[in-house]
Amino acid sequence: TTYYVRAYAVNSAGTSYGSEVSFTTQQALTVPTVTTSQVTNIQQTSATGGGNVTNSGGANVTERGICWGTSHNPTTSGSHANSGNGTGSYTVNMSGLSPGTTYYVRAYAINSQGTAYGSEVTFTTAAGLPTVTTSQVTNITQTSATGGGNVTATGGANVTERGICWGTSHNPTTSNSHANNGTGTGTYTVNMTSLTANTTYYVRAYAINSAGTAYGSEVSFTTSEIPSYTIAVSASPSNGGTVSGGGTYQQGQSCTVTATANTGYTFLRWTENGSQVSTNADYTFTVSGSRTLVAQFQAQSYTISVSANPSNGGTVSGGGTYQQGQSCTVTASANTGYTFLKWTENGTQVSTNANYTFTVSGNRTLVAQFQAQIYTINVSANPSNGGTVSGGGSYNYGQSCTVIASANSGYEFTNWTEGGSVVSSNASYSFTVSENRSLVANFETSVPIGTINGLFTINANGDQVYFSQGNLQYIGSASTPYWKFADNQWDVLGTTTGQNSSDQNVDRDLFGWGTSGWNNGNTYYRPWDTNNSGGYSYGPDGLYDLTGTYANADWGVYNPISNGGNQANQWRTLTKDEWTYVFNSRTTSSGIRYAKAKVNAVNGVILLPDDWSSVTYSLSNTNSPSADFSSNTISASQWNTLEQAGAVFLPAAGLRIGTSVSYVGSYCYYWSASYGNGSQAYGVYFYSISVSLGSNDYRYCGYSVRLVQDL
Repeated sequence: TTYYVRAYAVNSAGTSYGSEVSFTTQQALTVPTVTTSQVTNIQQTSATGGGNVTNSGGANVTERGICWGTSHNPTTSGSHANSGNGTGSYTVNMSGLSPGTTYYVRAYAINSQGTAYGSEVTFTTAAGLPTVTTSQVTNITQTSATGGGNVTATGGANVTERGICWGTSHNPTTSNSHANNGTGTGTYTVNMTSLTANTTYYVRAYAINSAGTAYGSEVSFTTSEIPSYTIAVSASPSNGGTVSGGGTYQQGQSCTVTATANTGYTFLRWTENGSQVSTNADYTFTVSGSRTLVAQFQAQSYTISVSANPSNGGTVSGGGTYQQGQSCTVTASANTGYTFLKWTENGTQVSTNANYTFTVSGNRTLVAQFQAQIYTINVSANPSNGGTVSGGGSYNYGQSCTVIASANSGYEFTNWTEGGSVVSSNASYSFTVSENRSLVANFETSVPIGTINGLFTINANGDQVYFSQGNLQYIGSASTPYWKFADNQWDVLGTTTGQNSSDQNVDRDLFGWGTSGWNNGNTYYRPWDTNNSGGYSYGPDGLYDLTGTYANADWGVYNPISNGGNQANQWRTLTKDEWTYVFNSRTTSSGIRYAKAKVNAVNGVILLPDDWSSVTYSLSNTNSPSADFSSNTISASQWNTLEQAGAVFLPAAGLRIGTSVSYVGSYCYYWSASYGNGSQAYGVYFYSISVSLGSNDYRYCGYSVRLVQDL
């Protein structure tokens, strides 16, 4: 307690006081004062307690909390939990409690003077589920078994029921089949009845208290089987009828087997091991073991009648009496001059085989139909576009037949063949019919010697030409000079032979216009002439084409070509208009007329024949004057495919002026048979970015020459 003090002094004048001082007396130390709160949040294994330290006892409260136990007046030596220090109210959780158990609780507080406890309160934890285990099933029969369990703990509340539950699905509950065995803890057994044989069941023990129902672990068992037996049924003969009713049956079951006769058969009896057991088609018995039953049938007899139509057309055999199910073969043999057609029954065809085999199932009347022999003569053309054929069709035996073959343009008839063998070399072939025949009229192309097998239309009239197999060459180096076509379409001589000179004994493929060797009255008319002093001195003097009176100035008209038939007047040079038509106006199957290309590494232009198919070879940038030579790169082997399909290649052989040869491999210059003026003539030329048709140039220029032959 705090006190206030003043000194005083009294005299006759009165009393005086000194200044005030104060002091506090020391407190007496005791244990703290603590109260216990009521327990809340009570569960099966936990609850919340607490207290309130209302007085520290004059010393610091170093610990406060609660202690609990199942006996009165618990202390901190037992279960307890603290909640810090100091005064005031607090709560503490209790855990690890047992379900359905009464506990006693006191709050506590500790200071230097000791431990103080609050008053005792009590509570009971909530009850839990019982603990139960499931026993293995015993005494298993077809319809019953014995199960059981063991309740090892009540869960804190009375076990009011215990037993087992079962079903054919996992984890059965008391909502399924179940049976009880009283109350309380301990082991017990229960009988299960009304089960199904050979069935798997799942079983769990259960125990019930106020908290609910607990289940033990699941066990399973399978009831015993009822003996099963096989009843096998069959028919004799197998086609005599059908049987049913066999299969698997349990002992004591009723079984009915049924026999049904097929058409043409009758049922006789059921037998077992050869002995009759029933004459009823429906045989019923009680199953007591496996059995093999046979339904015996008997076939009926039928008549098969056969005849020929017309009666003199042939002979027939095989009719008579047969049992149901027997195999019957009737045979028809045609007389001379007749052929067998078919077997009919009531006017309907039943077989086209002269030997007709069937299974007897009733009376039948069969008629063999005959007719006078007719043979087919088939005719065809090889190749199909080589020509037309006629005369095929249907003929009677002994008739005369004439087949005729007519070759199409560009083809000629060779022979008639049958089965690959020649039967006639006459286009009109007559013979007497005695059998079916397939005749083939064979044609071969009539392409002239030295040409490429492709046709090119050169004008609106539809006239066509073949191109020569290569550029024209003059072989001046031979002891007897001669003319020939290049061996390959891409062959060019360039300067390899000395044609860049005026020597007449060298090989050349670049010529002044009209230098066929025919003396047309001009100064220069020979293939080796190279003077460029006067353009008018080459070819016919004046305004004349290389045709008509001056046709001999054309290389192909005047000269025999050694590898092109070797006769004069077989070849010619295209006119300016014909060159233009070939490049720009032709109608072709593929729509393609030409394409720039590099063939066997040689630049040039490919001309495609009228019937060219794009399927043969795919070309790029077709009909395009501005296309580059590299638009299509074709090897020698690939070119062989194109050439066989009729493709023509114009190589870039270059240009000669006087004895100067240039542009070999980059420019293609080709003469036409058309004049331009007194000193010039028309030609065509093309290079990497252009195609020039009908170009006019000096006649002394050395151009390539590509000859054609009219169809």
